[in-house]
Amino acid sequence: MPQVLSPQFECLSAIELIKEFNEFVLSYSCTNLYSLYKPIGTPEEKDELVRWLNAFQQRHSGIEETYAHVKRVTVRAEMLASLLNLNVKSVRLGALLHDIGKVAIPKEVLTKPGKLDMNEWNLMRKHVTIGEEFLLEFPMLATDSVLRGIVRHHHEHWDGSGYPDRLTREAIPIEARLFALVDVYDAMRFPRIYRPQSISSETIYEYLQEEAGKHFDPELTNQFLEIERWVGSLVA
Repeated sequence: MPQVLSPQFECLSAIELIKEFNEFVLSYSCTNLYSLYKPIGTPEEKDELVRWLNAFQQRHSGIEETYAHVKRVTVRAEMLASLLNLNVKSVRLGALLHDIGKVAIPKEVLTKPGKLDMNEWNLMRKHVTIGEEFLLEFPMLATDSVLRGIVRHHHEHWDGSGYPDRLTREAIPIEARLFALVDVYDAMRFPRIYRPQSISSETIYEYLQEEAGKHFDPELTNQFLEIERWVGSLVA
């Protein structure tokens, strides 16, 4: 078992921890995203947030994978944040809201089964800055630097080849570096509109290791893989 457990988990045995994790997954599976967002902020902020989320829902209607993806990455990101002693609440919100900027992306781009052309790709890349602009509409969200860092920077690369700011190494917020691993793992592990086949966990682990030092933070990649293999061994 990796030696990165936070104090809140140290009293749990491996079986108790995985049981708690499984119950956590189940609770997310039984709760739609609308109700997960709803408790945030003042009544005025809630009204505006509901307006955005209704638009998000309409833009993604019929794209069930969008909701499943957000649920899965939120569960995994929150668990990893706990194990790595990061701000769990902010990481949870970042995972939930990481793609909220896609509300402004045309549905035909979001649902295109093939490769995006250059114009479509440039448009898709804007979702991170649009997402941050969304957060700035809500004082409670705008003041959360961890949340903003995840939404804006989860597509940055360790070597500076990502977007939107081409940040490098530790200039990328650690929570965004962690979420990048979670996001890519889930995108590869489960079928997507542009790739209907899933990829095995071991193949993904090999890819993440190959990209360590390029796309991903090398140290976080090692910790991510250690935790994933450990959790996998408990449920095997």
